[in-house]
Order: sequence, then C-alpha cells, then structure tokens
Amino acid sequence: MPSSGFAETFRSQALLSRQLFQTHDPDEARSRVGEVLSPHELRVLDTGDAVDTRMYRVTLGSISLHRLSYGAAVEVRPGRMENAYLVQMPISGSCVVRCGDTTVDSSPGVGTVVTPTEPLHLLGHKGCDQIIVQIDRSLLERHCGQHLGRDLSKPVKFAPRMALDGSQIEPWRRLIELLVSEAAHDSGMLASPAARSNLEQMLVSALLFGQSNSLSDELRRPTPPMAPYYVRRAEEYIHAHAGEQVSIADVAEHAGVSISALYSGFKNFRDTSPAAFLKSIRLQRVRAELLEGASRDETVTGVAMRWGFTHLGHFTAAYKHKFGEAPSQTLRRSIR
Repeated sequence: MPSSGFAETFRSQALLSRQLFQTHDPDEARSRVGEVLSPHELRVLDTGDAVDTRMYRVTLGSISLHRLSYGAAVEVRPGRMENAYLVQMPISGSCVVRCGDTTVDSSPGVGTVVTPTEPLHLLGHKGCDQIIVQIDRSLLERHCGQHLGRDLSKPVKFAPRMALDGSQIEPWRRLIELLVSEAAHDSGMLASPAARSNLEQMLVSALLFGQSNSLSDELRRPTPPMAPYYVRRAEEYIHAHAGEQVSIADVAEHAGVSISALYSGFKNFRDTSPAAFLKSIRLQRVRAELLEGASRDETVTGVAMRWGFTHLGHFTAAYKHKFGEAPSQTLRRSIR
C-alpha cells in the first residue's frame, strides 16, 4: 500500500470518537500533551497563528496510539523520553525532527522513530497532523529479549527515519490501520483483553523486524539451537530462588555441572553469565514490586534489600541502566 493511501486512511477515520481534548490555549496544550506523552517545552513560532490543539487516543495497555495537531507552527522540546519509544507519522503537513544527532524531514510517507535515550527536538510546521505511537520501553525490550533468548544489556536503538512505503514496514502499517479501524468499534476486537494483548505483541514484533535497529542483524539470524538442559535447569532454579541467598555454586550444583561449565553454557547460549542473569531477574522483581506500589510506606531501599541488593549506589545505577529511570521514579509513578 503506498504511503499516500496510508495517510488517507487516517484522514478519513481520524479517531474522531477518541478525542481527549481540544484547546486554543498553548499552556493548556503543553500541560495536557505532557501528561499523556512526556513533559516538554512548547513554543508557538508565529504569534499570529491561531493555536487549535487537538489530541485523540486509543490504548492497548503498554502501547497507545495518538493523533495530535497544534494548528500553528510550534517548537517542541521534550528532551529524552526515557521510558517510551515514539513512532511519529505525519498524515498531513510536515515537521523537522531531530533525534540525537540525526535530523529527519518528516511528512506523509516519512515517519520517525525516537529511541528513549536520544534527545528529541521537533519543529512542527503549520498544518502538521501526526499519528504518534507510544510504546512502553520495558515492553519493547522484554519482547526483544524473548526473540533473542536473552536479556538486553543496552537499549534497542532504532534508525530515526522510517520510510512508510517500504516493504519491510508494511506489516507495521497494516497493524496501525487495523488498530485505527477497530478503535471506532467499542464492541470490536479491542474489547477483548486477549486480542488486545496479541495485537500489542504483533505491533512490537513488526517494529523490531521492520525498522532498522541496533539488534536487526541478531534478530534476523536463524534461531539458535536449544540451550542444553543444565542451562535451562539453572534458569528455572534462579527464577524460583531469586529472593534467597543464592550463590553460583548453588546454581551449578542444582544444574548438575561444574561452575566453569555453567558459565560456558550461559555464554554460548544466552550471551551472558549466570551472575548477570541472576542480577537481571532480581532487578525485574524489584521493578515489579515498585510498579505495584506495595504501599505508601514502602521504600526503594526496603525492596532492594529484600531482593539481595546491599550496595544501593550500585543497585540504583544498574536499575537506571536497565529500565531508563531511577527506582524512586518508578515508585513515585505507582503511588500517584
């Protein structure tokens, strides 16, 4: 499907039943958009332009689809997204998007993919109307790790320019069109939690395999052979006992191999070490508890200590590297 048809689909369906707000006040626009996407600076470039900000939204869980237009020419500076990937696809008008060190002239047919660790700066021309897909960073990285059979050691970095008329990105286009179509029918597929979850997973896979990124070569390699039994037994043991005082010697004994054989198996089949795998599982358990909020009396220190992290400085650095935010930020978000 050519990109012009893709844009026309959105102009005709428009998510009109999913409007979040409309405002002529730039300060309200900045505040309302910031609540949904990310806090940012907003500047109207021509004070003679009438601001007419309109935002529409449909959510799948950890993915949300927005339609956003400001009416006027604007400059937007959100800095780094940190916790989300953004895919921006103009359906009319144009904008200039700077992602890290790369600048993209974006218009119908040419979108942008924003990596959360890259600073973002946008100049939206008057009349620019965009579809924006927001994907939770932890969802994408977890899903990517499942494809690779290992935890990620660094964020997935996407090429900023997305050619919407490319054949590789066609599955992504079709899924976005399906989502827009279904959003108009509350009793349709989006009413089913299972269907929403499946669509969420397909969207992430379509982006990972359709848009060039730092792990594209690894993602497209043939599926590696199944890890030997002792690696899988070690993983099961770590998952079951991550909250206890577990040594790698304990893990190796349960798996029935020597420590050196265990390290070799993890390196060859998981591209990590048993110790790093244990640390990653514990970090995930900490994050899960923080996201649940536990209670307003809960502290990051208490949760971290419960999962075996005794050096809080090292813990905080590792947590931020893995999840893109400090543990205190996760806890604050969960108890709002």
